[in-house]
Amino acid sequence: LIPFKSVPPAFFAKNNKSSLDNSNFVQDAIKSLLSKGCISEVSDIPKCCNPLTVAERDSKLRLVLDLRHVNQFVDNQKFKYEDLKTFAELFDQDDFFITFDLTSGYHHVDIHP
Repeated sequence: LIPFKSVPPAFFAKNNKSSLDNSNFVQDAIKSLLSKGCISEVSDIPKCCNPLTVAERDSKLRLVLDLRHVNQFVDNQKFKYEDLKTFAELFDQDDFFITFDLTSGYHHVDIHP
């Protein structure tokens, strides 16, 4: 879970023009995220409903959730590893390190406060 300093107050903003102009894409993207379990429909009004934006890169549309409002309530945990020695100090003997190259891997972050 993302560490919050405090729970964000209720906030609502209208979707951006790009999402309105691409409403069919937005609906399809939301249906896809729901079917994959990346998002869920809620019965309570969320603390923060941020605008959706559609970005186009290499002729491919992408759904973007604008969470700038939430950022000020997140406890920033600084983490630096500027060289291999510093990075290596994070691990103990017999630890494992693994990486995955997943499509849409960024959907794994829980943000419920």
